[in-house]
Amino acid sequence: MASSKHLMEDDQSQPSTSKISEDHDDGSFVTTLTSIMDTEIRNKSLLSSSIKDAFDRISSNKAGDTKYNRIVQALIFFICKDIRPFNIVEGEGFLRLVKELETTFKVPGAKYLKKRTTEKYEACVTICKSKLSKIDNFCLTLDIWTETMNEVGLMGVTIHFVENGKMCMYYLATHALNERHTADYIS
Repeated sequence: MASSKHLMEDDQSQPSTSKISEDHDDGSFVTTLTSIMDTEIRNKSLLSSSIKDAFDRISSNKAGDTKYNRIVQALIFFICKDIRPFNIVEGEGFLRLVKELETTFKVPGAKYLKKRTTEKYEACVTICKSKLSKIDNFCLTLDIWTETMNEVGLMGVTIHFVENGKMCMYYLATHALNERHTADYIS
């Protein structure tokens, strides 16, 4: 009959009780049993820590969590910086991309992102108004250009000022022009 050690090496998928076939006088039975128990404890520990890690990853992508909020802020930045519509997050291609990048992340809807962007915008306006109320000297510049894709004329207003020895500027407004950029129309 094969020894306990030989049976363990041949069949790793069987439960530990079937791996021990006979009792040996030299103490190998106890050594083998201890080894099997240590391996099973280690495997259960790894399994439970893997399960815990998986649940931690899932719960870290729920609304209100730090990671979730960072991803939402990155989405808002993406939408604003690249001038994308809010409903981009509802597109099939976008959802597939997010699923590949972060499988447990639940993408917020366009309505939620619009609300969060509006809140962020209002906070920025408050900060800008506070800063601008404290400056004595400033310069306004107007810039007129045509957005070539849609052939729309636009006028932008920018304020420039010095704060603590550093040149600063804010874009105050952009306004669509309905007519040609003539002096009469602009005035």
